[in-house]
Amino acid sequence: MAANIAAARALRARLEALLAQGGDPADDPALRGEISEFSMSTVCDKRELFWRRGWSHFRLMEVARVLRRASK
Repeated sequence: MAANIAAARALRARLEALLAQGGDPADDPALRGEISEFSMSTVCDKRELFWRRGWSHFRLMEVARVLRRASK
């Protein structure tokens, strides 16, 4: 994820430099391909949004401590 963010920032810097020189990003097909690649999922992949299911992924002692504290 950090590598994707760094690459997206580098791409943004290249775009800003091109625009400052009066260039048009639409004229470069390779640049358009990079833009579409990073516009899909720069920060996180959709699979990262879903939790793994099952009790084995929870810290049960921590859950019990929170529940005990909440019941006081």
